[in-house]
Amino acid sequence: MSDSYYALDEHTVIEYVRVCPAIHDLLAPDEPLICEEIGDGNLNLIFRVRSERDRARSVIVKQALPYVRLVGESWPLSPKRAQIESNALTVEGRLCPDLVPRLYHYDPVLYPAATRISSPRSPNSWRRRSSRLPTSISTAPLRSRRSPDS
Repeated sequence: MSDSYYALDEHTVIEYVRVCPAIHDLLAPDEPLICEEIGDGNLNLIFRVRSERDRARSVIVKQALPYVRLVGESWPLSPKRAQIESNALTVEGRLCPDLVPRLYHYDPVLYPAATRISSPRSPNSWRRRSSRLPTSISTAPLRSRRSPDS
């Protein structure tokens, strides 16, 4: 891991967003921003950065830590997993953009990914949208392989 890696916090993530050109169309570098850490997971730091003027304009910044957050540095874990997730979001975004958050930016030095906030969805909305997927990635073949007991 690079010597320039550091864990983001509610203050440094705002500065990070300000200098990230990929996010400037959504959040201008000179506009007032607010941030809250929203992650309570086992692995990553997750922040929501919003415009103070228009809180509907926001971005999620998810940073992979080099260890399991729940346990601490005694349990190392490669932050390069964030690159795999970002690559997957890019591919999935091309295949079904309505089903995955848009990836604005990924940084292979600090390992954060900046994405659009996914809108809340009802449990059945995924099924409605999945019916519009190309057959090659549809769930229909999976359903046909289920055993009679399932």
